[in-house]
Amino acid sequence: MMKKYTAYMHFLFAVLLMLSSCAKDHGNYEYTKLNDVKIDSISDFSLMKFDSLKISPEVNQSESGHILSYEWKIYSPKTGKTKTLSKEKNLAVVITEEPITDAYELLFKVTDQTTGISEFKSFNLKVITPYSEGWMVLNRKGNDVDIDMVNPAGKVFSDVYKLSNGNAIPDGANRVYTYYGQQEQKVFVQTASDLLQLKGNDFIQIQNYNSLFYEQPSPGKPELYFLKNGGDREFIINDGLLYVMATNVPPPTRFGARIPGDYKAANFMAVGSKYPGIIYDEKNGGFLSLPANKSELTAFPLVEGAAFDMNKINKTLVFMQPAPVLDHFYALFKDPRNQSFHFYTINSNGTNPAVKYQPMANVPDIGRASTFTIASTLPLIYYAVDQKIYVYDVEMNAARKVYEIPDAAAHIVALRMLKGALVAGVNEGAEGALYYFDLAPTGNVSSNTKKISGLGNIIDMVYKPQ
Repeated sequence: MMKKYTAYMHFLFAVLLMLSSCAKDHGNYEYTKLNDVKIDSISDFSLMKFDSLKISPEVNQSESGHILSYEWKIYSPKTGKTKTLSKEKNLAVVITEEPITDAYELLFKVTDQTTGISEFKSFNLKVITPYSEGWMVLNRKGNDVDIDMVNPAGKVFSDVYKLSNGNAIPDGANRVYTYYGQQEQKVFVQTASDLLQLKGNDFIQIQNYNSLFYEQPSPGKPELYFLKNGGDREFIINDGLLYVMATNVPPPTRFGARIPGDYKAANFMAVGSKYPGIIYDEKNGGFLSLPANKSELTAFPLVEGAAFDMNKINKTLVFMQPAPVLDHFYALFKDPRNQSFHFYTINSNGTNPAVKYQPMANVPDIGRASTFTIASTLPLIYYAVDQKIYVYDVEMNAARKVYEIPDAAAHIVALRMLKGALVAGVNEGAEGALYYFDLAPTGNVSSNTKKISGLGNIIDMVYKPQ
């Protein structure tokens, strides 16, 4: 009993000693008051390469006597690398970064040297060139073929390929493409025997047909270059045969051997998640699918209730392009037996890919159409004959004329959609022009909003987004 009492007294004495010690501590600690640092917002910037970027940020702190340090960094989403631009409060640098599809991220860091606490502010910087965005117009002036660039403001930059490469594009150029893949904007010019890849920011040639393949096909006869924006496979149709390049593997990537089989691919493709590669086989008259991670074309399954048999079309494919509905494609076919036209809708991501079929009625002069395009949001297909523009209403199964260029000698060679507007590439004698048309909710042309002249004789055109 005595031992327990003694132990208890020792414990009580220890507690009292601790309390006494605490009571005698009258504040031997030195506290540092936190400094509240605030950086005002910094707007995003868009600059040409080699332009100066000057920013004088507003920085406030609650403790005015504290010393602050500063750091500006730039991050490239393409390379994943970060670079320090300055360690001054006010930024004043010449931007030497290459123009890329995505914006650079800039980070401004302010550090309180007393507390070591930092405050951050980030914003975006888009580095552009005069060719970053606009219409790429493949055209001919005299004996030379080149690209004219028409920027969003309507300014024309002539012969940009020759300016960058020292020579015009080889004769026989017939198509121009732009896609986004492998974290970069890809630009291609197709000729009768070559496919030239150009840098998207200045049109310098970086590859030709031979360097795109492990072994270039013979004969070299490119008919289509195609990829789904952001997709992991690229396609080339050469002389009716399909070639594929996987881009979800470490570089360098090249096109391999042709996809085997007894077929002749038309120069159109459709892609989707369920059917990531669809061609039309002109030789056997049906669609074929190239499954993911496969190197063999397969026929489509027969689906109960399908609008048509994907394997038995037996007509000539005239046009195919993405429809206003996600993963759907409109296709127009001509029956050579009676010159009639037929409309099909394909769902590239559906259990039933054969969605709609109808013989096309009341389609004036469609057999002489030079170009087609599909409306952005409505089930409408525009086509051009000489200087006239027609619109085919899928639901009404009939076409109507919506515009006629006053010059009877004018010839429309390209129709394209841009942000809900219809844009026509028109040749007027030896010169070309772009016509911009606003569209009414019905699909009719409501006004001719703009005409841009001074181009060469137009061969093809495509809009290059920033």
